[in-house]
Amino acid sequence: MRDVGCSFTLEATPSDELVPYINEMKEEALKYLGALNHVTVARDERCKIEKLPILTKMSRNEYQKTWGVFNSEFFDYKMSIFGVKRKEFCYAGDWSLSVNIGTGEASQCYCSYFKQNIYKDITKPIKFIPVGNNCNQYHCYNGHAFLALGDIPELRTPTYGELRNRITIYGTEWLQPKMKAFMNTKLYESNKEYTEVEKMKVNRLIRILRIKSDAKNFVKRILFKVKHGF
Repeated sequence: MRDVGCSFTLEATPSDELVPYINEMKEEALKYLGALNHVTVARDERCKIEKLPILTKMSRNEYQKTWGVFNSEFFDYKMSIFGVKRKEFCYAGDWSLSVNIGTGEASQCYCSYFKQNIYKDITKPIKFIPVGNNCNQYHCYNGHAFLALGDIPELRTPTYGELRNRITIYGTEWLQPKMKAFMNTKLYESNKEYTEVEKMKVNRLIRILRIKSDAKNFVKRILFKVKHGF
């Protein structure tokens, strides 16, 4: 990809099993790409006690110290927002969409109260409805994309380009100029923010959708218990 002029980035998902190979990972990245790989933060979605904790047996401080040796802004930023509940008005769902390219299923974010299939009838316009002040996530675990791209205008964050790029030991960069310029923009620079009245309407709509969603899920649980004799 690099040799044909493409932009690229390289990240590793940390796991406790990979710790013995950290030095080897660093050596390989420097050898082939001229810079250390970025590191993300893994979450444990199996855990029902804590709310999406970090997937590790280490303490948070030990985890951060262990994987911080990659000097990855990507990792540092994700650690800084991990576990922080977002309460601001979020434009995900309007300024950005989470789309399954294979099926056309689209949602505001990874978890949202409004979903649609943009392939089902391509003559119908796509509906853009923001999350607003109704985030149902424990924290924005992939805020390196949503937050860095500017879905919450008042939140000061690095740009997406800054989190993905690396300057190599040869003075080159992983991102090519056009892609770098694009990834360094913010969504609020090219989209109009809502008025307070518009925000109120969005929040009211999402609350209604949430009630309907909760009611539907409750019925599903009851039917499941009846079917299986619980």
